[in-house]
Amino acid sequence: MAILCDAAATTATLRLAGDTNYTVLGIDYDNHTITLADAELLAYNNDCPRVRRNVTIPAKAWLNFTATGNSTISFFLDCTGNSPPPDVIQINCTGFAQSFLAPQLGVPVGDWYGSCAEVYVAPVLTEWLDRPEYGTRLGSGGYGKVLRRGFRLSWDPSAGLCYGCEMTNGKCGYDQFGAFVGCLCPDGVVRGTDCGKKEVDLFTNISCKT
Repeated sequence: MAILCDAAATTATLRLAGDTNYTVLGIDYDNHTITLADAELLAYNNDCPRVRRNVTIPAKAWLNFTATGNSTISFFLDCTGNSPPPDVIQINCTGFAQSFLAPQLGVPVGDWYGSCAEVYVAPVLTEWLDRPEYGTRLGSGGYGKVLRRGFRLSWDPSAGLCYGCEMTNGKCGYDQFGAFVGCLCPDGVVRGTDCGKKEVDLFTNISCKT
C-alpha cells in the first residue's frame, strides 16, 4: 500500500484495485483508520456525479471495510420495469435516465441486475448520510455531497513487515510501487525487517545531499 503525494495539487492519493485513485481526506493514526473519496467523483463540478464502479480493496493493501461508521448507497442506473419499492429513491438529476438509489447497508431485495443496465454500491460515512440537509434531498443531488465526504477503512497495525520495524523504533521504507524494502534504524542503517535483529545490512549507511 502506497500513498502518492502531489505537491502541486496538495493532495494525497491511494490507489486501490483496478488502478482506481482515491483521494486521502484524513488519517487517524490512533484509531488506525483512513478516510478516502473517489478522486473521479471529487472532480465532478455538480451535485449529481455518476457512480461508475464498486470499491474493491486488494488483499495486499491490509485495509478493511468496517460497518462501524460506514454505510452504503446502492445505485441502479438506466432501469426498466415497474416502480421501485418505497425505500428506494428516484434520482432526479439531469442526464439520468430512469435511475434510483437506496441509502442502506447492502443492496435491497429486488431483480436489480435484471432490470437495470448498471448496479453499483458506494460506501459512505453514516454521519453524513444521516444529516437532514443531505438525507432529505438524496435524489436531487444530496447523494453527491455525501459521496464527497468519503468512507472509512481500517488497518491492522500488526499486519505486514512494517510492524516489526516500527516496534523496534525504525522507519519503514517503501519503493515506488508500495512494496516494503527495508527498515531505517536510529543508527542510520537500513536493515531487513527490524532494528532489533542484526541482519545483513541492505545499505551500510544513508547520507543526504543538498
